[in-house]
Amino acid sequence: LTTVLLAAFLVALLYGSVLMSQADQTLQDKLSFLTQEYISNRGEQSIISTFLSSLSTNGLYLGAAFLLGFFALGQPFSVFIMLFRGFGLGLAMGNIYTHHQAEGVLYCMVFIVPAAVLFTFVLVAALKDSIQFSNLFLASIFPRLGTAASGETLKFYCAKYAFYLLLILLISAFDAAINFLFSSIIRL
Repeated sequence: LTTVLLAAFLVALLYGSVLMSQADQTLQDKLSFLTQEYISNRGEQSIISTFLSSLSTNGLYLGAAFLLGFFALGQPFSVFIMLFRGFGLGLAMGNIYTHHQAEGVLYCMVFIVPAAVLFTFVLVAALKDSIQFSNLFLASIFPRLGTAASGETLKFYCAKYAFYLLLILLISAFDAAINFLFSSIIRL
């Protein structure tokens, strides 16, 4: 399951990057506007603003993963979350590479990749738990599939997500610290 989620992320990341490099100028210009907005905002944000921005983005993904666990048919949507995340990162980084060449690669390696890698591992673990919890709800509809969800499994599921929330707080703090330390040194 972990392999499937990571593979979905990586395939979508590569597809987004390649699509951006092969896109016509009109599409590149439209996406470039969004990427430039992100870059300029990140360069001017305070450490608190960066922390909150990172936390809100990561929190949306984590919240969606948590809620999908309560749906008997949430499994395919969990894979879709990984595809969406990978595709979005691929498009953004591909756009930065295309427009800023070596400086863009450096920018991505410092400002985007470290927090993205850390959060992706947390998201994979969270989605794996979401899929397993979703399977318990599916088993309550189709008893032949196994044991249904219980109060104990719900408590354990919520405890795991509390831990994931703690991890994204730390990742968001790390992201804010990286931005604070290097935004005056590395600029696009």
